[in-house]
Amino acid sequence: MIQAGHQADFIMRGTIRTINGVHNASASPGRAREEDPTFDRVIDAFRHVQQAGALGVRIEKRGTEEVTLVFFDDKAGKRAGEEIRYLRETLGLGSGRELLLTFGSIQRGPGEISVLSRSVLEILIELSAGVDVPEQHVHEKRARPLPRVLRRDDRLQPLAHIHSGPERPGDAFAAVRYRDYWFWIDDRDIYSKRAFTFLMMFSSIAETGIAPQAPIITIPAN
Repeated sequence: MIQAGHQADFIMRGTIRTINGVHNASASPGRAREEDPTFDRVIDAFRHVQQAGALGVRIEKRGTEEVTLVFFDDKAGKRAGEEIRYLRETLGLGSGRELLLTFGSIQRGPGEISVLSRSVLEILIELSAGVDVPEQHVHEKRARPLPRVLRRDDRLQPLAHIHSGPERPGDAFAAVRYRDYWFWIDDRDIYSKRAFTFLMMFSSIAETGIAPQAPIITIPAN
């Protein structure tokens, strides 16, 4: 998706748990935590390198296995060069132009970008952490409020904000009624709208032979 032009920082914020040991924030009950101090800077650097056309990805066959390679163009301009140097230093990457992309939380060597990604279910859990759970549902033990990990800038964490209330919303991008309450994404909340649209696209990509369906944002319940 990044290679296709989708913003690298947005995609990485939603789908990555760790990259070379640098942790993303999480509002999931089992691993609620703030992001590492360098995480925002790392994904912003990837975004700048992407914008400069200095980030490339290639899949090739080596022996019996397919491997994914990431390339940096260190000569793509002063700003891109600075960002690439930052990524090499922060992520412990070597000076080689070719980097192996692998699945895992910790890299095995300087020529590797190791990414521990989120499953579709984990992304749904992160999204569910943005639901305004009605106090009545919490009081009746139907659900529990999930921990909110607030960001240090104006970008909200969790990934999207889902409002709730007893009345049907008048200006909603998407809305559903559940247990006498309405849950919706405000049509003026462009960040949450983008996150929901991304999830629809990502869910379709993840489908394996089954007709794509719109995702369901679940409300945490015991």
